[in-house]
Amino acid sequence: MQIYTRVDAFVPAAAKPLVLGLGNFDGLHLGHQAILKRAVEKAKQSGGVPAVFTFYDHPQGILHPEGRPKLITSVEQKLVRLEALGIGVCFLIPFTKEFSQLKARRFVELVLVRQLRVAGVLLGHDARFGNGREGDPALMRQLASEFGFSFEMAEPVTSAGETVSSSRIRKLIASGLLEEAQACLGRPFSIMGKIVAGSGRGKSLGFPTANLAVSGCLMPPEAVYPVRVRTLELDPGCTAAEPPRGFPGPVLRQAGPWKDAVMNFGKRPTFEDARHALPVAEIFVFDSSEDYRDRTLEILIYPKIRDERCFSSGEALKSQIRADVEEAKVRLHSQPAPEGPFEK
Repeated sequence: MQIYTRVDAFVPAAAKPLVLGLGNFDGLHLGHQAILKRAVEKAKQSGGVPAVFTFYDHPQGILHPEGRPKLITSVEQKLVRLEALGIGVCFLIPFTKEFSQLKARRFVELVLVRQLRVAGVLLGHDARFGNGREGDPALMRQLASEFGFSFEMAEPVTSAGETVSSSRIRKLIASGLLEEAQACLGRPFSIMGKIVAGSGRGKSLGFPTANLAVSGCLMPPEAVYPVRVRTLELDPGCTAAEPPRGFPGPVLRQAGPWKDAVMNFGKRPTFEDARHALPVAEIFVFDSSEDYRDRTLEILIYPKIRDERCFSSGEALKSQIRADVEEAKVRLHSQPAPEGPFEK
């Protein structure tokens, strides 16, 4: 997958026509997947390239910083999953206040038609674009007819009788309703990040952990969870602190096998003053001597075993960890490892 962070870096004359999915696509949930799978299908039928126009930053966080939502998927996760779905070109554009001033019609004419020369556009049923969110599927259909590209609107996808949406999934995860979130996402909720150095306390207890800093990330409530982990080797371009101009991909160079584990997410009240500690994700991988320091891990999180709590001693905590490990093994045995495009 080719990634562009500026539309003027794309040279349409040298490329096949684009069939473009347009949206923020946070979470890449089942509704998003329906849009993007259709883009891949239409591009294959027409001899074009399936593409996505999305943002490096969440628009809400730029326009209203006090209401910045915690994202279901990081930029890295989004890129890995877009590539897995078969997207060939991704426009990962930094959202700015200047960009937000672009009127809907002007955006379509200047960006989609003149700069990208799209052959087709796909939107979700509730998608909005342009200044003040003035553009909607009805306007895009009108502009498609005027400028000569095809347009399709994806119908809503439902789960448990409710429309699947990123905002709904965020609420489910924050409430610890991970089974319901999984039904909307099509796979267990996951986090991704680089393992950082810990205190070594887990090793001294007989349960060496890989520690993930999750400050600012969307997470379920503080608790102990069965998890699966795998190592990922990503193109350095998609893990840069600032979005690069672009890179040719592939985003995901290599993925390791899924391994069963247990995770404590919380402030470690047995050893830390929970009033001042930041929450940390500590992962103990079963039957593994692998050193995960400085490596990128993806962690699938399943419904909790128990809440985090303070123990009277290190020995009491060790006894509970042993019980947690056994319970996690039982639960993971009944949950087959995920299959599908995201697991390649």
